Amino acid sequence: MINIWIGVISMSILLTGFTFSLKISAINRTFLLLPSGIIEKAVTIIGLNEGEKPFYDTSYLENAVKDYFVDNLQSFVPSFSLAYYYFNQNEEGSYLLDRYDGVVIGLRVPLILDNHYQNSLTFIIKNHE
Repeated sequence: MINIWIGVISMSILLTGFTFSLKISAINRTFLLLPSGIIEKAVTIIGLNEGEKPFYDTSYLENAVKDYFVDNLQSFVPSFSLAYYYFNQNEEGSYLLDRYDGVVIGLRVPLILDNHYQNSLTFIIKNHE
């Protein structure tokens, strides 16, 4: 009888570990495969004057990234948080105009107890012709 209980407990532990690893890999895969098209569509290039460099439309970018994660993570996790850090590569004074050519997107997902999945991706506008 004790062997049956040991077997049931062992199987439940293995099943819990398997579902946890499946959840972690799905979150990681979804984050790392963030489509570059979402980021590229957020680059503003139309209507720029001579000598102005392209920049990220921050409101479009944040809404598009949020929609992507809501669509792809809602079946795996009940909640997540996103953080954005915008910067300029050459550190000129264009930060006053909210025209940034680099962005770091961070994702934080609560897992079990006080443990979280955290990761970030950096995107920059390199060359534009």
